[in-house]
Amino acid sequence: MKLALRWLGHPEWDATVLNQNTVTNAKKTLLSWLENASQSFMQRLITDAEPRVWHTCDAEGKLWWHAHDSVTGRSLYNASEAEIRIWLEQRHNLALMD
Repeated sequence: MKLALRWLGHPEWDATVLNQNTVTNAKKTLLSWLENASQSFMQRLITDAEPRVWHTCDAEGKLWWHAHDSVTGRSLYNASEAEIRIWLEQRHNLALMD
């Protein structure tokens, strides 16, 4: 143990102090990891609650809109912008009714 302590440059440290620091750092690391994991989980829940909307462009340059609602499982493909807006409004109105 003395070699390890001298190698760290602190020969006056004893094993108790080193172990306390190690435990403290491990606790901080674990708490930080748990906080990040819980934030990621909550963000995922929030993100999954929102519909996903995207568009593609065909070979002729025409824009097609697509949407998927992971909450209801409903999807809409190859729609116009107006159709997507109607779909989103209907989803919003259904959510208000619940």
